Amino acid sequence: MKELKTPFCLGLVVLVGAVLFFGIAFSTLDVYPKSILAILVLVLTGFTIHKITGVDSFYGFLIVRSETGFDLMKEVAKRHPRFVRDAADWGTTLAFGFPYGWRVFGLKKAMKHLGFMFLLLAIAYFSRFLTALSGFFPGGEKYLFGAAVLVGLAGMGLLSIALHAYKVFTVPGTPPGVQLLIPGVTVPWEAVFAIAIIAIVHEMAHGVLCYVEKLKLKSSGILLLGFLPVGAFVEPDEEKLDKVSLVKKRRILVAGSTSNVLFFVAFFLVTFVLASLLPALSDGIAVSFVPQNSSLQGLVSSGAGLVSVDRSPLLYLSGLYSNVSAEHNPVVVLVKDGKTIEGNLMDVVVVCANKSFQSASVLSEGERLLKVEGKRILLPSDIASALEGKSGGEEVSLETNAGVKKVALGANAKLGIQASLTPSVLLENKPKQGFGFIYSLLSFLLLVFSLTYLLNLLIAVVNLLPLFITDGHKTGQLLSLLYSVQGKRTP
Repeated sequence: MKELKTPFCLGLVVLVGAVLFFGIAFSTLDVYPKSILAILVLVLTGFTIHKITGVDSFYGFLIVRSETGFDLMKEVAKRHPRFVRDAADWGTTLAFGFPYGWRVFGLKKAMKHLGFMFLLLAIAYFSRFLTALSGFFPGGEKYLFGAAVLVGLAGMGLLSIALHAYKVFTVPGTPPGVQLLIPGVTVPWEAVFAIAIIAIVHEMAHGVLCYVEKLKLKSSGILLLGFLPVGAFVEPDEEKLDKVSLVKKRRILVAGSTSNVLFFVAFFLVTFVLASLLPALSDGIAVSFVPQNSSLQGLVSSGAGLVSVDRSPLLYLSGLYSNVSAEHNPVVVLVKDGKTIEGNLMDVVVVCANKSFQSASVLSEGERLLKVEGKRILLPSDIASALEGKSGGEEVSLETNAGVKKVALGANAKLGIQASLTPSVLLENKPKQGFGFIYSLLSFLLLVFSLTYLLNLLIAVVNLLPLFITDGHKTGQLLSLLYSVQGKRTP
C-alpha cells in the first residue's frame, strides 16, 4: 500500500491541477485575471508535486533531470560534425548580423551566410511574422528586415521592442508587447505540443554542439510548470565551458537559436504543404459563431453559409481575417434557410476612451459603433470623416449596439476614443461529407505545425536578447570579445 501511495497522490494532484487549469483557461474571464489564476494553479500544483516526489523545484518550476537523450545527441554529433559546426557558424552571422559575420568568418563565408539569411527573412516576411513582430507599426516589417541583416536577429528583437514601446507611449490603449505563453490562456492549448517540440530541439542542439566540441554534459532534462512542459535543458560542465576557446563557446551558445530557426523553416514548409491539401477536403465556409453585440447578431446564426466576400465567391477560408486592414473591411454575403444577408466582416469597436472626454462616461469598452451623425462607420478612420466641420463642445449623435447616444465633443472636435476592427462573425471551413475525421485531424495538425513554426522563430529571437534567463546573456559577452580576435577568423 505504501508503494502505491505516491503514484496515487501524484496522479490525483495532476488530475486536480489539470481540471482547475483548463477550467480557468476555458472560462469567460478577462485575459489578465485568467493568466494570474492559471499561473497560480500551476505553481501550487508544482509545489505539491515537489512535496510528494522530492523532485527539484524552483518557485513552482519542476526540474526533472535525466540522461535520456545523451545517446541521440552523441549519434548526431558523431555522424554530422561538419554540418553541425557550419550551421552554428551560419547561426552566428544570423544572430548578430552580416558585418559581425564578415568580421569573424571573412567576406566569402559571410556572403554564403547572407544568402541563407535572405531566404529565412523572405519566409518570415511572407508568413507575416515580421508584420506581427513590428506590432503593425507602419512599415515596421521593412525596418526589422534591414535590422536583421545589419545587426542580426538579436538587433531585430531589440528594434521590435523599441517600435512597440513607441506605440505604447503614443497610441492609447495599445496592449503590452510581451506576455507569457500560457496554453489555453494567452495562446491556444495546442501550443503545448509546439512548446515541447521547441524546447527539445533547442536544448538538444546545445547538447550536440557540446559533444562535437568535446565538452562533457552532466545531465539533461525537462522543465515543468506544474504539470505543463515549458522547457528543456542540458547541463554542461560550466567550469570547462568557461575554458574552451571563443570559437567553440560561441557555437555552443548560438546552437539553440540556430536549431529553432532551421525548424522554423522546416515546419513552415510542412505547414504550407498541409494548408495546400486541406481545401480539397472542404465543402465551403459556414458561420461558427456570432459574437455578442455583433452588427450581424439576430440576422445570422451558426451554420449560415458564406456566399461571397467583396462580391467574389470564396470556397476556402485562409488568411481572410489577417488580410483585413485599416483601409479594407470586406463585404460578406451569407445565406441561411434560403435567406440572404449582407454585412461587413468586421465591426468598429471602442477599445478605450480618454477619461477627460465625455465619451468615457457614455461609451463602454467593447461597444460597437454603427453610425456617427447618421453616417455609417465601417472603418475607424470613418469616425474622423463623420466629424468634419464640427467644433469642440458641440453635441453629436452616436448609434451603437446599445442604442442612440448624445456626446459632447472635446478639444479639437475629438470624441476622445480609440477604436479598432473586430470580427462581426467567426467563420470555419466545412469538411466534405465522409471526410469529417480526416479533416479535423489535418486541421489539428495544421494548427500545431503553424504554432510550432511561428514560436520557433519567436523563441530564437527572444533567446538572443541580452536577458539573464536567455543564452543572449552569455552570447552578449562574446560580442565584447570580438575585437580581441584581432583578425583571426573562424576556420
